[in-house]
Amino acid sequence: MHAYKVAQASERSSSNYIQAKGKSIVTPMSRPILVEVTTYGRKILWVFGLYHGKRLEKHFLYGLSRAITLAIYFLFPALILVQLFLHGFDFTAFLSASTYLFAGLWVCVKILLQIYNLQKLLDIEEQLETDILNAYTKEQEHFIWLIEAAEKIVLRGCYTLCFCIISAFMLCPIITDYSVVVPIWIPFADEASDVVTYIYESLYFVAVSITYSAMETAIVGCIFMVTAQFKILKENLQRACERDADESYAEQERKIQGRLRWCVIHHNAIL
Repeated sequence: MHAYKVAQASERSSSNYIQAKGKSIVTPMSRPILVEVTTYGRKILWVFGLYHGKRLEKHFLYGLSRAITLAIYFLFPALILVQLFLHGFDFTAFLSASTYLFAGLWVCVKILLQIYNLQKLLDIEEQLETDILNAYTKEQEHFIWLIEAAEKIVLRGCYTLCFCIISAFMLCPIITDYSVVVPIWIPFADEASDVVTYIYESLYFVAVSITYSAMETAIVGCIFMVTAQFKILKENLQRACERDADESYAEQERKIQGRLRWCVIHHNAIL
C-alpha cells in the first residue's frame, strides 16, 4: 500500500513517456472502469446488509438487513446446539449433526470476516479506479474482458450448483417420504415443528447459498484482476525496450526509460 501511494505521486511525471509499439497507452476515459468489471454479486451483498460503497450507498434499511442476516445465520448453529443439549449427549446424534453444525459456524465466521474486511475491499475498489491500473492499450483489453467472462462463469456456476442442491433439499420431502431436514430445536408442538423447521431451513439455505456465492465471487474477482494486471505488465515489459530506427539514440533511450519507469509504477500499484 505504501509503495503504491509513492508510485502514484510520480505517475503524472512519467505518463508522458509511456508508449507501446509506437502508440501511446490509451487513457481509460472511453472504456469501462475496472471496478465495474469486478462488482458481480455486490448488489446481493448490499441487499443483505453486507456491502456498501460509492456505487451502492447504505439504504435506509441497511442496518436492519444486516441485523436480520446475522440473526438468521447465527440462529441455525445455535438451534442445533440447543437440540443436542436438551436431548442429552448422544454421540451418534452429534456425529450426524456435526457436519451441519461446523458448516453453520463457518458461515458465521465468513459473514463476520466480510464485515470486518469490508473497508479493505473498498480500498481495493478505490485503487481500481486510478489511471495507473486502467492505462492499458486497445490490444490489451482482452485481458479485462476475460476477467468479466470468468467471473460470470464462476458466479453462475455457484448459483447453479446451489440451486440444484437447494431444490433437492426442498423437493425431497414433497416427492418422497424421506426428509433431509437437519434436527434443530423449535419451540412449537410436534405437529408444527416439522413444518416450521422445513420452512426455516429452506430460507436459511437459500440465503446462505446466495450470499456465500457472492462473497466468494468478490474474492475471485480480485484474484482475476491481479492476474490480468500482471499479464498487462508482462506485455509492457516485453515491449519496453523496442527501438525505432528513425529516431535518434538519445530519443530511443528516453522512451525506453519512460516505459520502464511506468512498468515499475504499475508493478508497485499491483502490489
